[in-house]
Amino acid sequence: MTLILITNAQVMAPTGKDSVGDITADETTPLSQGDESEGALREGQLPSPASTQFSYQNAAASMALYVLVGITEVIGILAIIMVIVWMSHFRGGFAWDGSGKEFNYHPIFMILGMVFLYGNAAIVYRVLRSTTKFYAKLIHMSLQALALIFAVVGLVAVFDFHNAGNIPNMYSLHSWIGLSTVILFCLQFLFGFMAFLLPKFSDDYRAKYLLIHQYFGSAIFIMAIGTCLLGMTEKLFFSIKSTYSKFVAEGVLANVLGLILVIFGGLVMLLLTKREFKRPPDNVEYSAIK
Repeated sequence: MTLILITNAQVMAPTGKDSVGDITADETTPLSQGDESEGALREGQLPSPASTQFSYQNAAASMALYVLVGITEVIGILAIIMVIVWMSHFRGGFAWDGSGKEFNYHPIFMILGMVFLYGNAAIVYRVLRSTTKFYAKLIHMSLQALALIFAVVGLVAVFDFHNAGNIPNMYSLHSWIGLSTVILFCLQFLFGFMAFLLPKFSDDYRAKYLLIHQYFGSAIFIMAIGTCLLGMTEKLFFSIKSTYSKFVAEGVLANVLGLILVIFGGLVMLLLTKREFKRPPDNVEYSAIK
């Protein structure tokens, strides 16, 4: 099973067929034996220029992949550090007592779960290129489960804060899009688990559902980042509306955090859409728990 999240241009053999967006390796159309051996060495022959160029391109693509992954991780960790500094230094710290300190868990857990862990789950199939597909699926699902747990705790924190302070719930655009995002994520997780990990559906159904799964995976990730930006702006206007326009430290920190989240999202999408970073196909088309 995979919760395959982000739409990706599928790498196809040059057979004349249309490409299908896919971020999983074993649902791609593998190269035929003849295609794989084209330019390969026969016994006693020197490498052809075509095969040498192909090897150089693969090595360069692998290097670029892991450099981009490293940059993406640094950017994601930086976002987490910045939101923790914001909530601890400027907003008074943390407590689970219904006060504003309990609310401070909300932005941290939502960014950690719905952005950082979600994005990392999406690129599992890029990074774990030599791992079997089944174990890549398990790691992917585990990261998604952690993301969902953090998201749920983050929602509990904000509803507790609102209820304790007699603040109306679900009146802002941020809350509408945010709750919609989490609900879609729950459905994505459930249907992905049944379709790609448990043997509940036929291979034909899985192949058809895969495109839907990919589309909503992309939509959820984009919605999560957009919701974070809306929520951060809302929080700034509630907290420092009178001084926000004066470039106070808290406002600048939050603005930079917003840019960092956008950069992180852009890097994740780049890793998922660049054809050269496609995971090599496995031999087994679908791996499921038997």
